[in-house]
Amino acid sequence: MNAEELFKKGNKLRDNNELEEARKIYQEVIDKNLGDELLRADALHMMGLSFVMGDEKEEGVMVLQKAKEEFERLGEKMRVGAVLRDLGSVYKDKDKARKSLEES
Repeated sequence: MNAEELFKKGNKLRDNNELEEARKIYQEVIDKNLGDELLRADALHMMGLSFVMGDEKEEGVMVLQKAKEEFERLGEKMRVGAVLRDLGSVYKDKDKARKSLEES
């Protein structure tokens, strides 16, 4: 299976909420696909989302930040924007949770 196919497999696993398995696939794409930096950055992005989906938000934010940095380095402004959107959603959810606790 090539890196692109692995990435798609990871996405299907993530979409089916099989987050741990998806992260393993994304890590494989990152580790084995040194030539395609964009695909590696995409895998970082999706890995970050899988952490967020699994309520491991702090880990997810760290990985999303790495993905953002890679996309910036590669000049991928649209993908930087996508990561920023995802980071914004995480922070918005954290803020809602904090406010909910304060009101309790």
